[in-house]
Amino acid sequence: MALSNWDTLAFDEDAKPTNGTIEGFVDGTACEIYKNWLYVRDEKSWKEGRSYCEPTIAEVRSGDLCLAGFEIEAVRGPQEAIFVKVTSTRYKEQQKDQPYQPPDVRCMAGIGCYGYHAPFETIIEEEGLDPKEWEPFTSGGGDKTLSFTFKKIGGDEFRDFERNMYPTYETRWVGVLPSTLAEFIKWLKSIGSYGSEYNKDYTAWVDTIEKTEALRFNQGDLYFSRNADVPLSVTPVGEQEKPIMEHICAAMSKKTSEK
Repeated sequence: MALSNWDTLAFDEDAKPTNGTIEGFVDGTACEIYKNWLYVRDEKSWKEGRSYCEPTIAEVRSGDLCLAGFEIEAVRGPQEAIFVKVTSTRYKEQQKDQPYQPPDVRCMAGIGCYGYHAPFETIIEEEGLDPKEWEPFTSGGGDKTLSFTFKKIGGDEFRDFERNMYPTYETRWVGVLPSTLAEFIKWLKSIGSYGSEYNKDYTAWVDTIEKTEALRFNQGDLYFSRNADVPLSVTPVGEQEKPIMEHICAAMSKKTSEK
């Protein structure tokens, strides 16, 4: 199951770990980190015959935009990741001769990334590819070999390479890496007027996120948790467990070999 290849780490408006979903103040609207992009959902805007299943109306991979009542900022990061910050704001009617009423704000910031260690950087260096021109696209393989596909940035050209799996190129589950989390915090500090007198609330929010123990989970495990009543493994960064799908595949492989 493809979802089991992906890991999520996210925080809500209180800088507490969350599941990577934010609901808007308008009924039927939401955003969710899915694999390494962001789905935007709006029940009233969805139309029959469009590309996405109801109520999804858009898929965001990077950019700065306002859509369905959300302010979205997203960039690409390490581990084929999306770094995203989503804000939903509801303004209140200001009454004369009454104290200022601040708006209600919901916010989510998080990471959706490829959770397996695949040595794309090593392949790029060995093959003499320019990392500014080529990006990882897919990886996979069998018992002894791995295949790596790179895509020309901004184009439709692909390059395929194959390597023996052991020992250098072994693919293993790592989840969100500490280094990726560090890059994510660095990115949050680079946006939203961090450190300025103008936006003290944002600075305090990011500072709290940086101090909070970050928790990650496997997206496939979340699916099993929601649909098969299986406990979800949520762990600190660096303490990840193998996805449920790996255990299922290992059990199936063992059963097949015993026949």
